[in-house]
Order: sequence, then C-alpha cells, then structure tokens
Amino acid sequence: MTKKLIVRAVALALAFPAVALSASPIGILKADSLLAVDSNRTTVIDSIVGAWSKDLEKLGVASSDLRATLYTMRADQLLAASLAGSASGLLDVLDKALPVTKAAPAKGGMTKALGEATQDVVYTPVTPCRLVETRTNGVPAVYKGAGAFSPGEVRTYTVQGGNGTCLTQLPSGLNPSAIQLQVFGIPVDAGSGDVEILPEGGTFGSTSTLVFLGNVAFTSASTTALVNGGNNEISVQVRLGSADVAIDLVGYFAPPNGGYVASVSNGTGIDLGGTASDPIVSLASAYRLPQGCSAAQLPQSDGAGGWTCATIPAGPTGPTGATGADGATGATGAIGPIGPQGIQGIQGPTGSTGPVGATGPSGPTGATGATGATGPTGPSAGTGPLPVLVQTGDYTATSSDYTIFCASPGGGASSKIITLPAASANTGKVYVIKRTAQSPNTCSVAGVATADGGSSYVLNPPGGGLVSGIMVQSDGTNWWVISNVR
Repeated sequence: MTKKLIVRAVALALAFPAVALSASPIGILKADSLLAVDSNRTTVIDSIVGAWSKDLEKLGVASSDLRATLYTMRADQLLAASLAGSASGLLDVLDKALPVTKAAPAKGGMTKALGEATQDVVYTPVTPCRLVETRTNGVPAVYKGAGAFSPGEVRTYTVQGGNGTCLTQLPSGLNPSAIQLQVFGIPVDAGSGDVEILPEGGTFGSTSTLVFLGNVAFTSASTTALVNGGNNEISVQVRLGSADVAIDLVGYFAPPNGGYVASVSNGTGIDLGGTASDPIVSLASAYRLPQGCSAAQLPQSDGAGGWTCATIPAGPTGPTGATGADGATGATGAIGPIGPQGIQGIQGPTGSTGPVGATGPSGPTGATGATGATGPTGPSAGTGPLPVLVQTGDYTATSSDYTIFCASPGGGASSKIITLPAASANTGKVYVIKRTAQSPNTCSVAGVATADGGSSYVLNPPGGGLVSGIMVQSDGTNWWVISNVR
C-alpha cells in the first residue's frame, strides 16, 4: 500500500464513524498493507495524535501518553487506531492493545517487524523463481540438482543468482534484510524430519521452518527467512530424515529506494527545493545557526529573525576539590646508558718485588711432528747369478746357498732331508728348494714354520699336480713359505 493510500485511509477514518468502518475486519488485510503501516509508523501516529489529542485530553489522557502508547502497538493495532471514528472508539482500541504491548522504546528509536531496528524495510513481491532444487531427476537442468540432504547436513545458498537463477527477481546490488520463501520437503526414505532456514552463520536447532513426514510425498510451507547482510547468503539444514528440498523465492524485504515523505510545503523558516517525489527541505538562511562562532561563543537570536554569536560569560570558579590519594609508585625505569670514562688517576709508586713462585707443572708432551720426506734411492748394484746346488742326499743349507735341487732321492732305501739353518741368524734370507727326481722315496724340507707345514715339509715328484718346490724366507724367527711350485 502506498503512502497516498495510507493518508487517504486516515482521512476516511476521521470522516466516518466507527460503525461504518467496522464491516472491514482487520484479519483480511494483506501483509504488505500492515508492513506499509509499520514502515510509516511516525506519519500514522502523527495523524492520530493530531486528530484526537484534544478530545482525549478532556478525558484525562495526555497527548504524550497517547503518542507513547501508539508507538508500542503492533501494525494491525495501529491500523485499527487510525480507522477509529470517535475518541471513544480510539480508547477502546487502546484498551484492547495495552495488555499485549510492551514499554515505549527509547527516545529516537522504534521496533521494526523485520530487518534492523534503525532501518525501515518494505516488502516487494517478485515473480517466483526456484532458488534451491536438490532433485537430480525429473527437473529442468537449469536447477542443477545436487542430490538429497543427508540427516544433519547443512548447505549454503546465495540468494542473488547463487545457482544461476533469481537474477532478474533480485536486482544487482540488492541487499535484502529478509526474503519470502515457499519451502518444499520431499522425503527420500521412510524417515520423517524437519527443515530449518537461517542466515548464513546462524546456529541451528532452535526452530523448524518445515516438518516433513516419511509417508507423505511432499510437504510445503511459506516462511520469511532473514539473510546474512554481509554476503547475501542463507543456510539450510535437514534434520533426522533424508530429503530433497525445493525452495521458491517469492519476494524480499529491503529498504525502499525513495523516502517516506507524503507531502512538503513551505513554512516559516523553511526552504523547499527538489521535486514533489524527491523534495529537499532545509532551514531558511535567516534561521540557520551561524557557522563562525568560536569555542567560547554560542549562537544567539538577534531579535529580528536572525542570529549572532554571543560570548559565553565565565562562571564563578568552583571550590577546590579535596586532594586525591597518592597514586601507586610507578615501575622502575630502564637503566640509563653508561656514562663516559673518567680521567685516569695518578700512578702510585711501584711496590717491592715479590718472592719467586714455585715451578709450575710440566706442560703436556707436544704432538709428534710430521715424518720427513724419504731421501733419494741410492744406485742399485747389479744382480749377479744366483747359486744353484744339486743334492742327492741329506743336506743342511748354508748362508751362501740359494737354489737347492733334491735329485735322485731314490738311490737308496732312506729318504732325503734338506734342513734349513737357524731363522734367527738369517733374517731376510731366501731359499728355493725343488725336487727333481721321480723316485718313490720322499724328499722333505726341515725347519719350515709350523703354520706353513711344520718341521718336515714333503716335496712331491714334479708333474703330478702336487707341490714339488717351495720358496722360503726368514723373518728372524720362522722360515715362511713365500710361494710353491707344482
């Protein structure tokens, strides 16, 4: 309902008695009519107070009390008051409203049915659009069904084209305080549950927007849902059962594009500009407070409709108050920087020489120095021929021997033994001992180190694949087998 229709309704209320208007019950009024009354509460109240304050003052009701009571009334009660045809009819409306009204709001504010307490909103119906559709089969592809809600699942939707729809119904840049929705709950199993719709970020569990039953194909409910003003989002939760959810947006509540002024006319001290639909009201220049007053001055009327700046006289000095208690000691400050070094004092006389102290302990032995470089190798002596000795009987090697052949050990019944001299007297000495005979009697070497064969090292006839010769060398303790010949 527009402002002009509300003003016309108020005018009709003042012109006709209550009995003539009682045939139109309040209950059949549309919600947008009541919202218009609530949005224009101040104008409606001003009309009621202007029409009936004098009559009610005669009955003992002050105009200030009347105005305070009207501010506490619901929109339907306030509409009934504006349609009262007499002072007694108005009192009857007030009397019925008083038991259910709350105390008057604080000065400068009023309670709103929707949105913020400091901001009026109006309801705008739109061509219904499918804001939410979870079904994946049997619905147009544009709805982009996401599948049924699981029990306890929460999903968030942007009311302004969040799913590619409702783009023209909610103009770009619109931040609605609330939206009017038609909600459908479609159970997908035998369980029942409920659907709750809150502004995005709200805490679920305090109420239910719609309750669905598992044995009913679908359940529908109309609801008004608040919207998160920061991101234009709502959140939907399905509890207890699993269900598909479809939501149609049919309208929204938002601040109006225009103002609430019904008409403006010039008056004393008022300047009027702009247009009838967009008036600009300001004080006439002669009534404006001067802008150049200093901090020690106040605006003051000059007696001729203008203003001047008057100096504020200094008031008497008030009595000196009692001395306050000492404050707590503050924390110790940080240590300041070190000052410059003072001048050096005069050198005192040299003291007597003290006794010589005891000899201190020897220090640890120093590390062994690095090994010096190896000197050059002297000239090599020429290698002469090595001696070869053939023995056919037992024989003890001498220091001048080198190669000893054990030949013809079978010339008699006894075996042949080649005995090595003492290892301690022949450090570094090398002997080569080789058996050359094929006879069955043995030819052995006596004096070989135990680890290499013991005191009797047997040599075998050559060519049989067994050891037939050895090379031994003394380390000063033992004769060691250096190599063997097969």
